[in-house]
Amino acid sequence: MINTSKTIAVIATLLFSLPAMGEFPTQNKDENAKKLSYVTLCNAARESRSAMLTQAKELKISRQELKSIACNDIPLRQFARLKRETKPSFATVE
Repeated sequence: MINTSKTIAVIATLLFSLPAMGEFPTQNKDENAKKLSYVTLCNAARESRSAMLTQAKELKISRQELKSIACNDIPLRQFARLKRETKPSFATVE
């Protein structure tokens, strides 16, 4: 299962770090939404491969797109393996 409190904390941090609504063109809003999806996906990857794939499906992220996502400058699948082997930390999307 995805750790809800960590996911909420990451989402809240991102939302409060964005400037006031209306200052971004539509393209930037779409990019920010995509980055937020990637952060959620990185956090799911820390839990398990199954959680990562379930979250990707919910976010409608294709397997092809999964290959292009990096968490902390590490490809998503490699990040998932490393984070399950080590203690938890926060993920950032580059």
